[in-house]
Amino acid sequence: KMANRIGKYKVSKKESAISLVDGGVVTGAIIGGAHSVLAAAGETSTSTTDTETLASASIPANTLKAGNVLKIRAHGVVVNSNSSDTLTAAITFGGSTITSAAALDVANNDIVIFDTYITVRTSGGSGTMVANTKAMVDAPDGASGTGDIMASAALDTTSAQTIAFTSDWSSAHANNDFRAESLVVEII
Repeated sequence: KMANRIGKYKVSKKESAISLVDGGVVTGAIIGGAHSVLAAAGETSTSTTDTETLASASIPANTLKAGNVLKIRAHGVVVNSNSSDTLTAAITFGGSTITSAAALDVANNDIVIFDTYITVRTSGGSGTMVANTKAMVDAPDGASGTGDIMASAALDTTSAQTIAFTSDWSSAHANNDFRAESLVVEII
């Protein structure tokens, strides 16, 4: 049986997620359920060579502990593309690029999918993390995929950290449109 309190916190279980609640405000980690879900279509990256954040989720300071795993699933769709302009989509966390799909010569209706796991190895101001990702592009003429592993990197768990789904185009053109369709972040 689950305890009703952990220290001063009330334990709340809702929809297979456990969170720490202090006076009605979620103050602690959400374990075993979605931490953040993109409920509607995210931003659309249009005609720019600057990296744009299409969707993001914030992990509050002091939420992550050694042994926590973040499961991130994101996908976006190419709404419109110009000629041979390439698209680079990525997942970043705490300012570090976790994974990036190589610059792709995409076509209209191509789908980019990231399935990422980040493991917190150590917590604190000098915390560390490792990650692995499966990135896939589902094109009308077939799917292609790559795997990516990130070696140990710094992660300050005492500060709020942002997970971002980003993109940029190789060339600015009015016909280059890529839209985030989903971003789901779970702490497991």
